[in-house]
Amino acid sequence: MQISLRYTTDDQFWLTFFHEAGHIQLHGKRDVFLESEVQSRAKEAAADSFASQQLLPKDGLARFPRQVPPTREEIKRFAADNRVAPGVLVGLLQQACLLKDSEHNDLKRLFKLAPP
Repeated sequence: MQISLRYTTDDQFWLTFFHEAGHIQLHGKRDVFLESEVQSRAKEAAADSFASQQLLPKDGLARFPRQVPPTREEIKRFAADNRVAPGVLVGLLQQACLLKDSEHNDLKRLFKLAPP
């Protein structure tokens, strides 16, 4: 498992955390992943799905209003109603191609390492 602050936004951190937890939950601790294997791609997709479902229930994005592009207010309201951070919801919407990668990134929270 590799968790870092390479991508310092809340959506990237939590998606990565639950993605890696999904590998352990779904595939075991000793599984090996090689980028070129078809089976690995399926396992990666399963871990992505696991991560998304941990952050927002399976039908969550299906219930999201389909106004294109969604407004900040819609994102904030939907996030509050579903008990997920607005920035995490933005990341999930971007991952599902319901938002462009450049839209509403200001709703994401930045993580910073505290000085020692």
